[in-house]
Amino acid sequence: MTTIPPCRLKGSVAPPPSKSYTQRAFAAAVLHNGTTVIENAGNSDDECHAIAIAAQLGATITPLQAGSYRVESKGIAPTGKPLHCGESGLSARLFLPIAALCDVPVTLTATGSLLHRPIERCLPYLTALGVACQATDNGFPITVKGRLNPNNITIDAGESSQFLSGLLMAYCFSATESATITVTELHSKPYIDMTIELLAQFGKHITHHNYKEFYINPTVFSHTLQPHIVIENDWSGAANFVVGGAINGSVRLTGLNPNSLQADRAVLDAIRLTGIEPVWENGSLIVESAPLNAFDFDATPCPDLFPVLAVLAACSKGDSRITGLHRLQHKESNRATAIQALLHTLNVSHNIDGNTLTITGSPTLNGGQVNTFNDHRITMAATIAALRTHSPITLAETNSVKKSYPNFFEDFLRGVRLTFH
Repeated sequence: MTTIPPCRLKGSVAPPPSKSYTQRAFAAAVLHNGTTVIENAGNSDDECHAIAIAAQLGATITPLQAGSYRVESKGIAPTGKPLHCGESGLSARLFLPIAALCDVPVTLTATGSLLHRPIERCLPYLTALGVACQATDNGFPITVKGRLNPNNITIDAGESSQFLSGLLMAYCFSATESATITVTELHSKPYIDMTIELLAQFGKHITHHNYKEFYINPTVFSHTLQPHIVIENDWSGAANFVVGGAINGSVRLTGLNPNSLQADRAVLDAIRLTGIEPVWENGSLIVESAPLNAFDFDATPCPDLFPVLAVLAACSKGDSRITGLHRLQHKESNRATAIQALLHTLNVSHNIDGNTLTITGSPTLNGGQVNTFNDHRITMAATIAALRTHSPITLAETNSVKKSYPNFFEDFLRGVRLTFH
């Protein structure tokens, strides 16, 4: 267990590289026939699994210096080893249609919470594209054998956009004729924007009609580029410190792209609704605390923000409403349940009405022992809550942050001034 006394945040933090971009970059690099240089890749568990999967699919990956790699590939050439996704839902859904481009069986395995997430719902779409699929009743291990035939298809992206990202990649590197992917219930549009932006760096330009029809036209693709990808720093990890600065402190965040397509950049919209105006100064983002007003925010496109926004709401005067609870069920935990448990520990009044969580803010929060549900987002949000508690927060575990932000606690403890009551 780890105990964090009441504290105040003050200092500078450089968030880690974006794991969403890193995983996409290595997926595209193994599909690309040529050499790709990737800089500022992260070292979280999810990213390490994606890099290993790219190697198992035939890429030669050479470390150049810390966080930089040269990836050489002649297209998919599986080694025969299972593709182990760990607990990464993105790696599983991203590489599933990519693995289906192979004409030999490829097996994907998983551990932990990913074993209970409904990845198998993607399989009927692959079957419709000519892929043979085998899975247990609970999903993993999943074996696919293609080759995937990139025809016109309609998919439901209501639960996650990640499979759509993988399908777009698979189509771009295999289609010989134009094809259209029709999509219903797409909520996470920013993540698809990220995928489209990355594919453009490989010469694969996708167009779409209002995010409902995606057009893949291989006649306009370039096949001779040698992409040089520089991974952005991560707005998902940064969001914890943005909220930390807003509720109690002053924080300077470096290395973030103010025009990023990352969904979690929307944390800035949320804190503006409380009355705080973040400031960009010489490329750094500065957030300082002030009295916080209640806010209404739709987290449907950015569900990973939900835990730390719940902490922000707990510290804001009045009733705040955060919408998008339906996006939280199949994460590393059932995050709707985990967030309610955290709010209960903090002694914060809250209630659920359909898809919306209403939180009544409090001047100070209770401390206590927090069940993190082995969920990295809950662990980080609970840590940030210690900035406004009147007694220590005790975390049941802290290893879960390795999934996305291995140095979170080092960055947090470097930036806080401890106070005791």
